[in-house]
Amino acid sequence: MPLTKLCPGPERDTLIDLLQTGDFYEHVADLAGHDWTDRAELKQEFQRHCLFGRSKKFGRHPLFVTLQRLAPSLAGYIMRRRMDRHGITRLAYELQRGEGWLMIDHAQAALTDADIPYVGVHDGVMVPESQAESFRELVLRQAHRLFGDVPAVKIG
Repeated sequence: MPLTKLCPGPERDTLIDLLQTGDFYEHVADLAGHDWTDRAELKQEFQRHCLFGRSKKFGRHPLFVTLQRLAPSLAGYIMRRRMDRHGITRLAYELQRGEGWLMIDHAQAALTDADIPYVGVHDGVMVPESQAESFRELVLRQAHRLFGDVPAVKIG
């Protein structure tokens, strides 16, 4: 489910700001008083404690408690999906399905329509360096059309 439909006004705006700046994980960790030094490790820890961990204590880790305060609709969605009879598998499926919908059905389709060569790679695409800026503009237009907002697009 798109963030635009999942979260109401101020919660949605806060999340979008954090996602656009790329500061989401760090912000949640800092609010939780969580000591971290490596972003990649923090991202893995967030995914374990806030999305896919199999602990019976799921939902009580300071990162998840902070996520509940910051984005109660999003945290509630995660908990409802985890409590579904398919649990973590359903949550993973829905996140991957959304990612595929965006990257394959929209971004890659737009690249094909624009005759920009690409190779799909997990949650991104590789385009020739000479086409990077064209790709960035195309993705921003697609995101604005689909969501009314623009995401952070990393070129590198």
